[in-house]
Amino acid sequence: MEKNRRSILLVEDDESSREALASLLAICFGHLHILSAEDGRTGLELFIAHLPEVVITDISMPDMDGIEMMDRIRSIKPETRFILITAHSNAEVPGTSGAHPEFITYVVKPINLDVLFASIRKCLDSSD
Repeated sequence: MEKNRRSILLVEDDESSREALASLLAICFGHLHILSAEDGRTGLELFIAHLPEVVITDISMPDMDGIEMMDRIRSIKPETRFILITAHSNAEVPGTSGAHPEFITYVVKPINLDVLFASIRKCLDSSD
């Protein structure tokens, strides 16, 4: 795949959630390449290979969590937009305070698809 093709990376350790969300993303954002990973390490590898504009990630994952993956990605491509999926209802997730807030959107579980898709569109529009 070409690195200049627009893409979204989805990182979610729950297999059924990841597969369902990846399918919905492919339907609603068919013009984009949808990448998916089961953990932060695989997500980081896919990010390096494809350099997507937007990364949607669960925060709580085994091995490498979403925050650590985000920090590593930011050292590679600081302008990457992130949508962090969290069970926290507060406006900011612990561990993200040093990041650029304009590049981070939070979506609270259970995921409202209208909110998620609007967040994706906003991220894509701001990365043009």
